[in-house]
Amino acid sequence: MNKWLTLDEGTQFRISDRSVAGPVAGAMVLSDNQLKQPLFVRQATPQDRLRLKNGKYKTVRRELIDQKVPREQRANFWAVVDGDQRVLWVLGLRQAWLAEPYLATQTKYILEYRTGGRPHGQ
Repeated sequence: MNKWLTLDEGTQFRISDRSVAGPVAGAMVLSDNQLKQPLFVRQATPQDRLRLKNGKYKTVRRELIDQKVPREQRANFWAVVDGDQRVLWVLGLRQAWLAEPYLATQTKYILEYRTGGRPHGQ
């Protein structure tokens, strides 16, 4: 918690209870009821499924095609997965829609990632 995890040469990820002061490439805010711990960050696979607002699912493969990501870049995405193996977020691609509402009275988790290397002092 509150520490940057280096995923590859250019990508870092962290879970925090407060936002980072510097720039981030993306963020997702969740309350305790919206996830099943522990959280994992792993390479996304084409078969991973993201839940859509209409209750249906879309595979990472289809999302990559729809967003016109070049084939040579498709293996370079990371997925945030909860303890129930639900894909919550594919970094740089799309966040899953969660059926559970955000509850401000519960513990807040901020998931952030940044690209471009390590800032000074980190």
